Amino acid sequence: MQKLSLISDDLKKLVDASLSKANIKRYEFGCMNRFNIGRVIVKCVKGEKPVIELPETVNKVYMKLWKNDVGSVLVSELKKETPELFELVTANFRALLKKISDDEFDAFKEKGFVHVVLADSRYTILKAVGSKKSYSESSDDYEFEDDFDESMNSSQIIEQDEIYKEPAANDSYQLF
Repeated sequence: MQKLSLISDDLKKLVDASLSKANIKRYEFGCMNRFNIGRVIVKCVKGEKPVIELPETVNKVYMKLWKNDVGSVLVSELKKETPELFELVTANFRALLKKISDDEFDAFKEKGFVHVVLADSRYTILKAVGSKKSYSESSDDYEFEDDFDESMNSSQIIEQDEIYKEPAANDSYQLF
């Protein structure tokens, strides 16, 4: 069985074929940054730790896949003081890349995260979007049939490995 990944072989080929004519630059963070990786939303305020927001369609099976894929790579990188994130820009699309250090190479290679190589640098593809789109827009997702867990009917926010449940919506009305 093939490992499920948000980064398809077609995407790897597209990015690899674009390397020679694309511009790769360090990713510039704004004050507030938001990335959609699969169904999971990663928010990062400059100078603070990233916060993960889970929609109600995310269950334990999905999170296990996500944590073993590029989602956890992005979160780990955003926790660093100086993230090694780069952006490949072409006329048709942009791709968010994580530069792989020599210390990380063996672990990334074992997980299949060495997606593209340019000169002496290796990169993991985290997300690709159209040239006019944002990394915060929903795009890629796993192609599998999951059983939706009805007990997870409210979105959750995870901050530094702690889970906070949003309060349930109040259905009462003030009469006076």
